[in-house]
Amino acid sequence: MHFQIETMMKQYIFRGTLVAVCLLSLGSCGDEYNDNALWDAMQDRDRISALEAWSVAVNGNIAALAILTTAVENDDFVTGVTAFASPEPGYYIITLTSGASATIQNGRAAPSGYVDASEAVPHIGVKKDNSGGYYWTFNGDFLQDDAGKNIPVSVETVPRLRLDYESNFWQIKRGTIWVPLNVKTTVPHGNPIFARDGIDNSSSDLVVFTLADNKTKISLTKYKPFAFEQPPMFSPGFNHTITYNASGHSIVAIKMIDLPLDWTSQVNLSTQEIIVAAPAFAAITADNVSGEAMVLAIDTKGAVVMRALSLSVLSSLGEVVLVEGGTFLMGATAEQPSDEVVDNEKPVHEVTLDNYYIAKHEVTQKLWHDVMGEWPTDDGLSFHAPQENSKGDNYPIGAVTLNNAQNFITKLNAKTGMTYRLPTEAEWEYAARGGKKSKNYVYSGGNDINNVAWYDLNSGERAQRDSGHAFPVGTKQPNELGIYDMSGNVHELVNDWYSNYTSAAQTNPTGPSSVPDSVSFVVRGGSWYAGPTYCRVSRRGNNPNMSTHYTNVGFRLVLNVK
Repeated sequence: MHFQIETMMKQYIFRGTLVAVCLLSLGSCGDEYNDNALWDAMQDRDRISALEAWSVAVNGNIAALAILTTAVENDDFVTGVTAFASPEPGYYIITLTSGASATIQNGRAAPSGYVDASEAVPHIGVKKDNSGGYYWTFNGDFLQDDAGKNIPVSVETVPRLRLDYESNFWQIKRGTIWVPLNVKTTVPHGNPIFARDGIDNSSSDLVVFTLADNKTKISLTKYKPFAFEQPPMFSPGFNHTITYNASGHSIVAIKMIDLPLDWTSQVNLSTQEIIVAAPAFAAITADNVSGEAMVLAIDTKGAVVMRALSLSVLSSLGEVVLVEGGTFLMGATAEQPSDEVVDNEKPVHEVTLDNYYIAKHEVTQKLWHDVMGEWPTDDGLSFHAPQENSKGDNYPIGAVTLNNAQNFITKLNAKTGMTYRLPTEAEWEYAARGGKKSKNYVYSGGNDINNVAWYDLNSGERAQRDSGHAFPVGTKQPNELGIYDMSGNVHELVNDWYSNYTSAAQTNPTGPSSVPDSVSFVVRGGSWYAGPTYCRVSRRGNNPNMSTHYTNVGFRLVLNVK
């Protein structure tokens, strides 16, 4: 407290105490301290007390302005804007990532009965000069030191103001000397630093501070934790792109540590992406099928932010095979036994396909349960469990309708973030034939059906009706592309509605564009229940019973190549 303030306050306190004593003991102290003098003294004391509190608030706001301006220059971020109703409305605390905090008493109003148009306040502000740095101003003009140089804004150069309570003029401190300013204030009113309601916290990205001139604005970015959404489950051998949020940081490097074995990652700082790839199916073990890695983000100040990244791979998806696109003849080509060919395999026609991935195995019961948790059902009431001799993790799922398969794929894609689908009929046949590696076999993988397929004779079905069953996937020989069971085991649904072939050449055909009058879906490949002819690569099946659960009907998955 300044010396002259202390002297005056002691005087008023002494006089107030003396008057109180006189009133208590005598009822009156005579002419020296009459009621008017006492009232004036009390009013003056209250005015000075209010001015003193206001002066403290003004200097606090100047210090806050220094902190906020320095934060702008140092690329600091706002971590919090907290408003308080006490000690009075408009009281704010601004916290920053540097650990600094600024206290603002925003927009003090003039007391009732004290508004005077002649009153003035000293507007301390900041603005940039030609160098681009921020410098202090007084009533719009640059504040200068004794050498006539503009004073840069920092917490060390904060201007200090005070009121001379005898003259009611403001003073500014220069070195150790208080220099009078031509600004007179008898009562506290307004905010000479920040505009009334000058803190705008409505944006999700910025806090904007408006100074008392109602023109100068200081904007600070809000801190947002370095964060990202956890990725979905991975497919074996595939990656996910994880977009991170670093708007509250000036990130210069990101490192991944503790990645499970055979997982890999790449970071793209410009796009704010982390690309993480799961191990190939053959490399998946109990130790790396899931785990937690740490993402380390390092900012320009050397600060390190760590976030955990949860990783897991849906290993029951198994492997996929890349089918290199090309042109082939679809239908009953020359190697197919003429006495077994039926009309719906004709005419032979040319088809051209793009690259795609196809699952090495039919969808297994393990994969089905990992995704769906129940046996195939349409209505949620009837369960269609496989026969006891066709039940097991590595057995193909059966008894699925087209709706069952599509519901499964929808849930699988939500779980993995991928875009699995059923193959088109053309994609199925091209892959079954061996793609570009085709050796023109009758069945998928060979001409001896016993080597490549489970069908009625070797499944037990022909020996005794209804005694046959499916077998674990991948127990027969693969075809030229390394794909198993495209002949036999279970019929496989494709994505096409059934229709007759035409002789016209086609590129990436998808079947009829609308549902045919005779609604039926296509199945391919034959099954454990079927004879050899149904297992041929060109043989087509169709079934109009859309809701019937046939125990020998399953499917396999396809992915587009990005």
